[in-house]
Amino acid sequence: MIVKTLYKPLIAKEESAVYSESLTHLLDAIILNYSDLIIDVENGLVSEKVLQDEMAKWLDGQKGIFDREKMLKILYDTLFGYGQLEPLLDDDSISDIDVLRYDHIILTQYGEKKVSDVVFEDQESLERFLKLIVLRNGGLINEIDSHCRISDTKRHLRINATLPPRSLCGPTLNIRKHLHSASSLEALKEQDFLTLHQVHVLKQLNREKKNILIAGKGGAGKTTLLRSIIEDVDNKERMLICETDAELYPQAKNAMVQTIKKDHLGGKPQTLSHLVRDGLTMSLDTYCVGELVGEEAWDFIEAGHTSHRVLATIHANNALDVFDRLMMLIQRRTHLSETLLNKMIAESIDVIIYVEKYQLKEIAYINGLNGDGKTVNYELEKRETL
Repeated sequence: MIVKTLYKPLIAKEESAVYSESLTHLLDAIILNYSDLIIDVENGLVSEKVLQDEMAKWLDGQKGIFDREKMLKILYDTLFGYGQLEPLLDDDSISDIDVLRYDHIILTQYGEKKVSDVVFEDQESLERFLKLIVLRNGGLINEIDSHCRISDTKRHLRINATLPPRSLCGPTLNIRKHLHSASSLEALKEQDFLTLHQVHVLKQLNREKKNILIAGKGGAGKTTLLRSIIEDVDNKERMLICETDAELYPQAKNAMVQTIKKDHLGGKPQTLSHLVRDGLTMSLDTYCVGELVGEEAWDFIEAGHTSHRVLATIHANNALDVFDRLMMLIQRRTHLSETLLNKMIAESIDVIIYVEKYQLKEIAYINGLNGDGKTVNYELEKRETL
């Protein structure tokens, strides 16, 4: 599956150097000459064929040793696709693409890391590619604003991009992929993500409308599992999904999705906390936060403590580490005593699920606090004990 040369789907290995050198100059000129037309095509205002015809005419007048049709496709894939990353994006087994340097890309396949043979020509090529991707998806990145997080909603991608001076080793790019259709809980069982017993447990938790928090490290499968749980909920359960960037892409018609407003778009910026608080005025049944990372954790706990159903993901090393993580996030927003916060957390969450390398490893059933008022009373079910 791994691509061995820069443009393997189109050209032979011996041609790659010629095409790489030509592409660098031609791409710069195309963007300069047709920038307005490119944006109009991206926004659906002009037919793709109009731009393709213009580029073909322009290529006919250029000097260089390359096949016109092959180069036209490479240019178009680079402008509106993802160039040499396309084969990796088309592989459903790959969840993450980490471009750490122009010549070093790490892939995550089913939770396992491996080094890809796909590379960029040089640092300048990666930077040009990165800026184009950010621009196309409504972001802003330059030497002053040298980090940008965006979503490609057409391809279901979350993208993090950085430039110097923030990244001292050159441009970097992280792409998190999400399948266009959420897997059913039964399908996750076929993928060995869930056991048959766990499928039954999750379906029962949904029927009982339990508050669920899914924990794990980055790339462990938290969002994959949350998407499946969302698709399994009762279609009369009115749900608001709050995200920093689109990742969950619910197919369920009873789910609304709201994302935050970025600072560079002008007007009053919004946070996840704003979305959750505003949602509480809508008389909905369920509030889902794509990922708890900041002050929205307090709004999440408050919602769960006031009879609303809540769902979310959070970074943690195991199921019980979630309490320390939540306490750290919540204490940024409130001065309530640690004892009271422990009580509210324990009463707001019914179940904590821990996933690792695309497998559900632990389910912790929370029964409130112990008699000491400090420690959590729970029952822990481990995958290997079933």
